[in-house]
Formats: sequence, structure tokens, C-alpha cells
Amino acid sequence: MLDASFFDDTKVLDIAREAIEFNLPIFAANRKLVASENGGLHKPSCLIFNPGWTDKHVENASNRISYPTLSGIQKPKTEEDIAFMSMLELGELIRTKQITSLELVQIFLKRLKRYNPVLKSVITYTDELAYKQAKEADELLAKGVYLGPLHGIPYGLKDIIAVPGYRTTWGSGIFKDQVLNIEAWVYKRLKSAGAVLVAKLVSGSLAYDDIWFGGRTRNPWNIDEFSTGSSAGPAACTSAGMVPFAIGSETAGSITYPAARCGVTALRPTFGMVGRTGVMSIAESLDKLGPFCRSAADCTVVLDTIRGKDPDDLSSRYIYP
Repeated sequence: MLDASFFDDTKVLDIAREAIEFNLPIFAANRKLVASENGGLHKPSCLIFNPGWTDKHVENASNRISYPTLSGIQKPKTEEDIAFMSMLELGELIRTKQITSLELVQIFLKRLKRYNPVLKSVITYTDELAYKQAKEADELLAKGVYLGPLHGIPYGLKDIIAVPGYRTTWGSGIFKDQVLNIEAWVYKRLKSAGAVLVAKLVSGSLAYDDIWFGGRTRNPWNIDEFSTGSSAGPAACTSAGMVPFAIGSETAGSITYPAARCGVTALRPTFGMVGRTGVMSIAESLDKLGPFCRSAADCTVVLDTIRGKDPDDLSSRYIYP
């Protein structure tokens, strides 16, 4: 079985019998406990990392992170120029009613569908949801309700993050038709801030590297090369102006590597800063979620929105950076 010459046929059969009788039932039971629901966080294993921080860390929970405020931003003449504006700039265009969320959704969905056949960076378009959320964002603004810099801004999620009614494939052919009717915590946070989901973006198969069931994600700067890292879709789409920002994940390099390769700004936050409910788990003590943006200021805004205690992620905490 293991190509080990010191096992004769009898010993090989004994190993196989014992594996079937003892090992496989234990593996199956453990897998059911830690991975069959909610990506592994429903009933976490005994190995879950809980640093045991005390309640005193909650005292700064309501504090917000400072970021620049912009003024005097004017709408560019071309959609190409609009697509490469920073998230804060786009937010100012929306706030001053120079552009609507619906118009932005149309621009970015058009770009996603135009460039994806080459870049192979999108798994699922969420057109219906995007138009619904954009309409709601525009209606709120018309009533004088402004939710902040993410109000009406389109974005993408790495496809290990669950959104009800849409596939969450984990980038794997085995799960390419999987629909998890779970609202991931990070999706809830972004939705409450008025952000508009336009696409589920490529995750490398089971969140490993940039190869998935639809091919391999290309680097927008040189399509003969690849994005590298499992957050390949968020990195490539942000770099190519297909979304203003995206959410990726990192266990060991899957935010930092593709961001560096694709030339975008990304932030891998402190472990526990962003809740992971509804996200496929690879290593419970290492998994982190973070933003891909065009600037550090944009990353600050997104992180400030998604950070905080997730009641269903035992490792999450209020952390004030």
C-alpha cells in the first residue's frame, strides 16, 4: 500500500482491514463535526485557536479607524477612468449624486463579463442581487440616508464565502454546484454598510493556489503569467478594474502573494479581527479574511466595516488597530 518492501501481503491486508474498521469511522466522525456545517466553524475541533483575551478588549469596540475624507471629486468622462478610481473616490461620486450605484453596477458587471474569459477570475455573477442592492442603495440616498463610504459600491467575494441563493464552490469541481444557504458574517457586515455584491470570485481549488475547476487565473499585467495564491480572483479583478474592491482570505500567503503579483493593495488582518462564519475553513488557527483594494486608505475603510466580534466564530474578537 505504501510501497514499503518490509510489508508482506499479509501485513498489507491487516493494515487495510484495521484502517477500514478503526481509522475511517473516526475520520468520518471528525469530519462531520468540524467540516460538514458552516465551513468548519459550527462545531469547532479541539484545536481551535482561542487566545483567551479578556473582556477589557471590548472597551474600544465602538471606536472607528480614521481614514481620509475627500472633496471636490469630479466624475470622469469615460467608464474606463471610472473603473480605476479608488473606492473612496467612487463613494464621493455617489454621495454627491454625480453617479448612482446602479450605474456603477452596470459598469463593473460589463467589465467583469468582458475580461473574465481571458483572466478566468470569476466563478459566479450575481446580477440579480447586485441590481436589487444597488436600487436599495440609490433609494436610501434619495431619502437622505447615507450609510458611509461603502454605500452603493460594487465588490466581489472570494468563492469560499457563502451567500444564500448562489453557488459557493470553494473553487473545486467536486463542489461546483454547491449552494450554502448561509449568510457569511463578512457578507452581512458589507451589506449593512450598503456595499453591492456583483460577483463571486475565483478561489483556487479548496483555497489552494490559483488553479480551479474552470482553469487558472491569469495576471492582468501579463496574461502569460498567473495570479498565484488562492485569492487569485479578488486580486486579478481588483487589479483589472473589474471591481473597486474584493474580499479574499489567507491561511498562509493567499492574500499577500496574489496582491504582490497583481500589483494591488491588500491587508491581511490580525487573526481574530474579522469573523469567519460562513467561510470554508482550512486551518482554524490561521484562517483570516481581508480586503483587496487600490489603496491603503480603501483597505482601512473596508477593514473598519468588517472587523468585530462574530458571535458564531469563537476566535473572533473586538480588536482596535
